[in-house]
Amino acid sequence: MNDPKDLRRGTPMQSRVVERRLRTRAGRVPSEMLPLALLAETVVLAGRLIGRGFTELGDWLSLPQRPALRHLPPENTLTPLRVRGTLVARGPSFETPGSPSPVLFARTIFVNREHPGQPRTISDELRGSDLAIRLPSGELLEISAQVIRLSGIPRRIPAPNLAELARRGGDHRSGPLFGLPSVREQSVAEGDTVEAVGLVVREVAPAGDAAFGRGTPLVARLVPRAHDRHIYLHKLARR
Repeated sequence: MNDPKDLRRGTPMQSRVVERRLRTRAGRVPSEMLPLALLAETVVLAGRLIGRGFTELGDWLSLPQRPALRHLPPENTLTPLRVRGTLVARGPSFETPGSPSPVLFARTIFVNREHPGQPRTISDELRGSDLAIRLPSGELLEISAQVIRLSGIPRRIPAPNLAELARRGGDHRSGPLFGLPSVREQSVAEGDTVEAVGLVVREVAPAGDAAFGRGTPLVARLVPRAHDRHIYLHKLARR
């Protein structure tokens, strides 16, 4: 049984913060088997992602044949573009159960704290804020937090951030199999190099003031195609 919570709130900088939690019952699983239940939940969620992500998969397979965008195009685009650059914060960063260092977007799966008389549950959290990709030209391409997703599946974190895990309602006690609580996570932080595929559009900048004689201030955004719902960020390995 899932308990979805989807919160979107603005900040004084006009950025958005997205927070979503899906809570799944683990049933009457013995404590020593909870890490395996967590892994099983991750596999199931990955299957759902693959089932609805064939269009995005096709985009990634065609990436090597598409040159990466080096500077903003002069007009809105009608065909998907490959974008590569470094991430720039457009909203607040935050700690996660898997990282004490601030990140901009994260998906975390963890076992919740046990409550007497209630079945154990597993949380699948998605948290993040608006961000931008800095192109090789130095220009910024904004992405709304509401459409961002991360490619791949969360990996096991060998040394979780216990304080944040406890604050998020997770079970921060030592695990019987691995000696530490089971947390699986994927995230991106400011300065990471990422790739993405989407359309480039220009929109009126929120709370922007036009300089005299320069017209309406615009901002360039990367958005999904009409039949897609998300922009998937693929984090590249650090060299």
